[in-house]
Amino acid sequence: MRKIVKFLALFLLMVVAIWIVGRITGGFQLYNVSTPANEPTLKTGSKFFASGFIQPARFDFVCFMGYVPYFNKTELSVYRVCGVGGDTVEIKDGDLYVNSSMVDTNFRIQHFYKISNKDTGEIPEEVSTKSDAFIGISGDSSMVLLEDKWVIRQGLKGVRYKGEDGNKEIFNKFSKPWTPDHFGPLVVPENSYFVLGDNRHNAYDSRYRGFVSKDSVVATVLWKH
Repeated sequence: MRKIVKFLALFLLMVVAIWIVGRITGGFQLYNVSTPANEPTLKTGSKFFASGFIQPARFDFVCFMGYVPYFNKTELSVYRVCGVGGDTVEIKDGDLYVNSSMVDTNFRIQHFYKISNKDTGEIPEEVSTKSDAFIGISGDSSMVLLEDKWVIRQGLKGVRYKGEDGNKEIFNKFSKPWTPDHFGPLVVPENSYFVLGDNRHNAYDSRYRGFVSKDSVVATVLWKH
């Protein structure tokens, strides 16, 4: 029994030591999710750990510093790495393709769906993003942010929104008449990342801001999904 207690005490001491070193060096940090850009994967108000000691791989979430034109300031952002140097990324009909392979089925992706108002009562409050979740578009329909896989599982009658018109911000950045749902193909430069939010219709990511340089990444979130 004493050996077990001694082992647990040493283990806790080691954990505390690692935590202190991580906090001092910035190599291990606790972050707060401040936006719905990655819901439902990273929920607004939740917390997560990230490390500056880990190099991000494709599809990891990363924390990075960058200028946000929409807010006219530099701030810390968190998005999923959806393309690394040399990758070809493309969004077709709202689905992400990386090197010609559709990858969104691996994640909890969320889009706007056009739902009849009589069917919105079937949607539990915890399923849809609480921030900017419902946008009325007519007397009998609403646009609702929902997880793609949940819509499929429930057999909910709804049409996923797929913007057809060109986006001014995207055109200014890439000089192409692309939209958030019809984007690319585009090759990611070396030493750069193409990042996207899992909440595809509510994320100010690389479609609008451009590529993220490796030098601007400060930490990698300690899980992928």
